[in-house]
Amino acid sequence: DLKKIWYTVKVKKNDPENVTGSVALGGDILIGDDTEHDAIHMVKTGESYAYIGRLNVKPITDQIKEMAKGYEDRMSSISTSGVSSTFTATLTAPEGLQIDPAAAKKATLTDNKLFKVSDVTVSGKTVKVTMTLKNDSYTSFKDLYDDVTSVSDTLDVTVPGYSIGSTTPAGTRYTVTGTVEGSFDGTAEVKEANKSRKYHYTWKAEQIPEGKDNILKDDSDLKKIWYTVKVKKNDPENADGTAYLVSISTGSSTDADGTRRTWFALTNRKPIPETPPGETPKQSDEPPTINGSENSSEGATLGTINGADETLNGVKTGDDAQMNLWLVLFIAAGGVLVLWGIVGLRRK
Repeated sequence: DLKKIWYTVKVKKNDPENVTGSVALGGDILIGDDTEHDAIHMVKTGESYAYIGRLNVKPITDQIKEMAKGYEDRMSSISTSGVSSTFTATLTAPEGLQIDPAAAKKATLTDNKLFKVSDVTVSGKTVKVTMTLKNDSYTSFKDLYDDVTSVSDTLDVTVPGYSIGSTTPAGTRYTVTGTVEGSFDGTAEVKEANKSRKYHYTWKAEQIPEGKDNILKDDSDLKKIWYTVKVKKNDPENADGTAYLVSISTGSSTDADGTRRTWFALTNRKPIPETPPGETPKQSDEPPTINGSENSSEGATLGTINGADETLNGVKTGDDAQMNLWLVLFIAAGGVLVLWGIVGLRRK
């Protein structure tokens, strides 16, 4: 019909508006609850422990709330596509600090609805933990919004498997450094408004001021996320691993001819073994002895105290106790001098 002079147009889908942004997230490294801000964290040789990487993700929650502005009551009308998000956390240890790769690969993340640990790699002294979305196919903005806003303000990545070598000298310091980087990509579309936005956000962690490494307290660079440990001097131990605690006892006696004798004794006070339920600890009926005799003045021992003590015979450097002989002799000599002074005052 040539009488119909028509012209048809069709509304095409608008190109999405590109929205980008980069935000700093507060990060920190801890051992247990210790941020190591007030003092360097002390560790023992042979001790095994885990590092915790903490990340403040509240800015991410704020970002998605900003995305939802104007659509709070009709989020279900917004569809999403191409949604992906990844976080990568790294911990790099110095030479000398030991890492058990098998243990480190069991790194965990605070339980949440949004992210999971998807991969852990150990390369030399660097542990890399990758976290991705649990749901890799979001099609509803409301579902994404609900999952993001359900996450607590902080997420912790716990990496076990670190230890101090048994021969590491006391006073040795080890500083671990950390990084966290993340990104989000996705498109949100409101079909009835023919409006869409393509989002690309990136995140990078910076040190939380109140958790700054103690050795960096005067450093204003918040890009350094560090944690320092220092090896402390181990307490002496007996061969069976119990704590080595030394007591010094002094005493005096007078011989028949009036000769005054003074003696001292060193006693290893082992911890009292735990008594099984229902049993009564055995108590010795014998009085303390001095070299096997109650009244001998030649040398001394404290005897048995709750059945847990034993005399140190021939103390020398290099014993299992690793006790400094000179220190012990100095303390013992001081005790003898104090006792001798008391005796002298009594004579006056």
